[in-house]
Amino acid sequence: FATAVQATCQAGYHFSLNTNGWNFSESYRHLLPYREQLQVITFSLDGASEATHDHLRGKGSYRRVLQAMSICVVQELPFSVSMVITAHNRHELAQLAQMSHRLGSRGVRFGHLMPSPITTAMGFDLTPWERKLVEAEIHELRRQVPLPIGMAPGDHTTDLFPCAALHLQEVNIDCEGNMTTCCHLSGHGNDVGTADVIGNLQTMS
Repeated sequence: FATAVQATCQAGYHFSLNTNGWNFSESYRHLLPYREQLQVITFSLDGASEATHDHLRGKGSYRRVLQAMSICVVQELPFSVSMVITAHNRHELAQLAQMSHRLGSRGVRFGHLMPSPITTAMGFDLTPWERKLVEAEIHELRRQVPLPIGMAPGDHTTDLFPCAALHLQEVNIDCEGNMTTCCHLSGHGNDVGTADVIGNLQTMS
């Protein structure tokens, strides 16, 4: 991680990162020399309560991510919150937005869960009608909470190019070096097929 951050900044880039916060108390020190190039740290928080978040992320995860946010406040590192909406946490959208504001977050991003055989078997998926109700609630939250609130690609839209990847503004590369057209499908492999893989960095320059 330290090497990646150093190489990114030496190349002249600004950067952001997503994390579940589990090891943040050890890794945040690698960010301190590069404050000027750090745009935002986004923490995955899948529930406003400990019980809800830990049900999805594992016991102890909630306390770890709140500790990570506290470190950011003390160290004056900018952070935001990202929540993937499931059947188990959809009732905590307002609480999560309000809590994020109190904790000092720069914003909240909600995103629909990309259905897969695994999420369906675990009962995480929302119906299309439930998704529209959730989107209406998030739209209302934008008027109620003094915090930037956004939606990740995947909400109902008539836009033919709803995300940066389809605008060719970014590319997605998974942990095995595959360049893919869809970050939502990244890493699912045999569950959903590999038709979105364009190439692999181990075989292409």
